[in-house]
Amino acid sequence: MSAGRALEPIAGSTGKVFSESQFLTLRAAGVRGLVTATDGKGIFTEAGCATCHTLATARASGTVGPNLGAAKRLKPDVVFAVTDGSGVMLSFKGTLSATQIQAVADFVSQNTGK
Repeated sequence: MSAGRALEPIAGSTGKVFSESQFLTLRAAGVRGLVTATDGKGIFTEAGCATCHTLATARASGTVGPNLGAAKRLKPDVVFAVTDGSGVMLSFKGTLSATQIQAVADFVSQNTGK
């Protein structure tokens, strides 16, 4: 599996968990790129997640990785899988910023198991 086009990392991201208000503060400060929880769908698409995973709300129908719509995925589990990789899934630690990983994890965890 290979990621889609690289997303612009956010300067100063340190790997900590950001709250929604902190996401909004980043956006208000003029941080470019996809950073908020509502941007998670765009990050999912642009990072190439749909190449391997099925998730109806992202119009994704990949068959290599798990069907994310089939069972509820908890945010910490998604953060771990995206950050460190899991099974055949590669780590996105150098491709996505910590903020972007949080956003895609929010999106996935809010849209699985439905």
